[in-house]
Amino acid sequence: MVSGKGLSYAEYVKQNAARDLRNEGAATFANAQVRAEIAAAKGPDIGIPSAQASKYQQIYQQDQNNKSAAVDKIGQLYGTGETTSNTGQNYYQYYASQYSRALYYQQGGVEPPPQSQSSRPQAPPVLQGPPRQGLFRRRR
Repeated sequence: MVSGKGLSYAEYVKQNAARDLRNEGAATFANAQVRAEIAAAKGPDIGIPSAQASKYQQIYQQDQNNKSAAVDKIGQLYGTGETTSNTGQNYYQYYASQYSRALYYQQGGVEPPPQSQSSRPQAPPVLQGPPRQGLFRRRR
C-alpha cells in the first residue's frame, strides 16, 4: 500500500488504485507469457480470461521485451475495461472505492462514504430458526 503521508486524499486513492491495477497488469502479462510458451510447445491454447483478451495479447506481443511498459499499459486498460463480479464496477472504481473507504475510516469516520445502491455488496441472507444441536462440542 502506498503511504498517505504527504498526499492529498485524491492522490492517495489514485496511487493505491494504480498500484493494484499494475498488479493486475503483471498477472495478465504473465498469463500472456505462459500462453505463448505453451503455444510454442504445441500445447493447447489457454487463452486470457478477460473481456479484452485480444487487446492484452496485442500489448504483450508489441512490448514483451519491455515488461514494465507492457504491465503498465495492460493495468491501465484493465482498470477501465474489466468489471468486478461482486459489484459490477470497473476495476479502477472498485480499487479506488476500497482505498477511499479505508482512508475515511482511518480519519475517524463512522460510516463509509456513500455508494450507489447498485455498487453495495448485498447482505447475506438471515438464517432462520434456532441453531442445530450437536454442531459444536465443548472442550473439557
